[in-house]
Amino acid sequence: RVLLLDEPTDGLDVPGRRDVLAQIREQARSGRAVVLSSHIMGEVEQVVDRIGIVTRGKVVAEGTVKEVLEKSGTSRLDDAFLRWVE
Repeated sequence: RVLLLDEPTDGLDVPGRRDVLAQIREQARSGRAVVLSSHIMGEVEQVVDRIGIVTRGKVVAEGTVKEVLEKSGTSRLDDAFLRWVE
C-alpha cells in the first residue's frame, strides 16, 4: 500500500498542517509507504525517513536527511534543496 501526497498542507492553517502531518506520520508507522511532494522543507524533515530532491525530472540527491545535508555541505534542508536545484 502506497500513499501519494502532493503538497498536502498547501493552503492549510497551522492546526490543519499539524493534523495532516500527524496523519502522515501515523500512516507511515502503520507500515504504509508514503511518497510526499513538498517545497516546505521544515515539514518534510518532520515526517520523512528518506528524501529525494528532484529537479528538471531527475533525482539529484537522495538518502536520509542527514546524508543529504552532508552531501550538500549544509546544515539546513532549505539550503541543501537550493544547493541541488540552483
